[in-house]
Amino acid sequence: MKIFLGTNNRGKILEIIKYLPGHIAICPDEIQGYKEPVEDGKDFAENSKIKAQTIWNLVKTKMKPGDLILTDDSGIIIPKLEDRLGVKTKREMESWTEQNATTEKEFWRHISKIAGENAEANFVVVITIINYKGDAKQVEEILTGKITEPRGNNGFAFDSILEYEGRTLAEMTSEEKQKINPRAKAIKKALL
Repeated sequence: MKIFLGTNNRGKILEIIKYLPGHIAICPDEIQGYKEPVEDGKDFAENSKIKAQTIWNLVKTKMKPGDLILTDDSGIIIPKLEDRLGVKTKREMESWTEQNATTEKEFWRHISKIAGENAEANFVVVITIINYKGDAKQVEEILTGKITEPRGNNGFAFDSILEYEGRTLAEMTSEEKQKINPRAKAIKKALL
């Protein structure tokens, strides 16, 4: 069975594959004719749907029973920073790292400093799944934690600054993170 993924983000791919054993992952850059869509939705749900529809249009005639399209749009929302992140997270990070000639890791350290210790943060994930018949389903899950100084080496993106029950996501083992990860929860619900 194939799963056509709507991401080239290595961290997301590795997580998703763990949650869908027995599927062969097909990344967007392996899909003939794929061009990354403009993610101009007003929220994660719209962006996830845009990605799913883009892939559906390219692979619908190639899908067989059991095959899935799975797209994810996700990010961190820190209410204290208003609309600075959320669906704009990737663009904000790319712009900041380019302007400051620095790394993604430094961007998250910067966000941690401007948000401040203990600022509320929501890790939001919206999964869109389309099966081989074209039936679509969307599920949103949220993990609420707080911002802290970067800690830990396990994970990617904002995992090192999002603390949940005393530890950052980057300080947790893969197994511990899987139990609370909104991506894992959303995928499970979407497959029901």
